[in-house]
Amino acid sequence: MFNFDKLFNMLMEAHVGVRSSNPKRDLEIGLNAEEDFVQICEQHGFICEKSSKKEDMEDHFDYRVWKRNKDRAWIDRPENVRNKKQCNYVEVKDKKLLEGTNDQILVELTNVSGNDGWLYGKANYIAYRKLDGTGFRMIPRYFLMKEVEKLCNITRVKPDTFIYNDTKQPVKITTKKYDSTIKGDDGRCVLYNRDDGMGLVIYVPDSFIEQLKAFELLPLKQNG
Repeated sequence: MFNFDKLFNMLMEAHVGVRSSNPKRDLEIGLNAEEDFVQICEQHGFICEKSSKKEDMEDHFDYRVWKRNKDRAWIDRPENVRNKKQCNYVEVKDKKLLEGTNDQILVELTNVSGNDGWLYGKANYIAYRKLDGTGFRMIPRYFLMKEVEKLCNITRVKPDTFIYNDTKQPVKITTKKYDSTIKGDDGRCVLYNRDDGMGLVIYVPDSFIEQLKAFELLPLKQNG
């Protein structure tokens, strides 16, 4: 018999970036976030072009975003100094909270294939849906990557290998998601190894995301 859960997990991995016990629901949530992102961009006069399946799964970006005149959106922002592309590459993320919490947000370091997770992808912006559902926080991916590494006190030596900066020892890994912390008992982070045996993630507080160098992309108020 065909394993539909496995199929949904594969699809949801491409759109959301994490596996769960209810992949069909999470796939729908991820697609709804993308639809909302596109709608808000269009309200602001931006054009969104969907990435290819290969770009989505391997390069980890969902949309190319331009202004209507084909200039790059948000071109005047300081965080765009590193971006030499003709458009912005954006990875859209819904509110991927750790179950049982209201503020622990997932960040993917390594994907289910053992390759770069979306934190190390080719997007130059991560669009995080705000916890209250009103629009997205636009965070430069490179800046987010550096701040997560700093917060976790880690360095990546290979796509699937991380070491602590102070001891140069391999980062601790747990198979229990609730043990995945920024500060473990020894003052260092502990990464969560998902049930596929390869994907590494960390949960960070929403307050950490909120204080990063970012701007908000909010829906325009409707007249009347």
